[in-house]
Amino acid sequence: MNDVYTIFDTGILYTDSQYFHPQLDQASPEFFIVTNQEEDYLKAAVYTYHKEKERYIHTHGTYYLYNPQKIDFSGMSVRFIHSGACFLFADGTKLCPRLPPDVHKIGSPELWYEVRWRRVYGNYYLITLFRGEGRAVEEVLMTERDGKDLTPVLGESSKAQDLRGYGGSMGGGEKRITKRERVNGEEQYIVYTLIPVREKDLPPDFPRGLVRWIP
Repeated sequence: MNDVYTIFDTGILYTDSQYFHPQLDQASPEFFIVTNQEEDYLKAAVYTYHKEKERYIHTHGTYYLYNPQKIDFSGMSVRFIHSGACFLFADGTKLCPRLPPDVHKIGSPELWYEVRWRRVYGNYYLITLFRGEGRAVEEVLMTERDGKDLTPVLGESSKAQDLRGYGGSMGGGEKRITKRERVNGEEQYIVYTLIPVREKDLPPDFPRGLVRWIP
């Protein structure tokens, strides 16, 4: 695993950020794009200018672009292509989103998501919800609300363990995982409630710089 995890903030984009890319040919001047390499993927977020607030808001999700060669595109002009949600860089490289191999489908066929998780420290997990090929609709650092140990359920990461045998639900900013087990011949349910964690919520012993919020 990588020793640094990045989360694209859903708030304001600062266009002087080191992760910012100029528009290629000004084809879509309303879009501003930031990227950051993590493991084998170049993670790209698309921000849109909000006229009323006069700020750039993260509205289009985060895209996982397969870049195992770890080509450095820092500061290079780029164009966001709506069809396929691909990204065309000034050197001619075109990267399109794809799901990492360690994701698991959850939910019903009518409303499905795919989820990926990685334990980053102690009982803190980086959890990513995908909707569609390679597009993350949410990526959040989370922990168990009541301090229950998540490792019996989630383990180290979705590379090594999936959620078969467990139920899940989402709502109100919380994610719930329900484990059904039989105790003394009776069925019982253990509910794990995950809550989002921001940088200000991190405990003093959390390694500094392990998770960073961009921009």
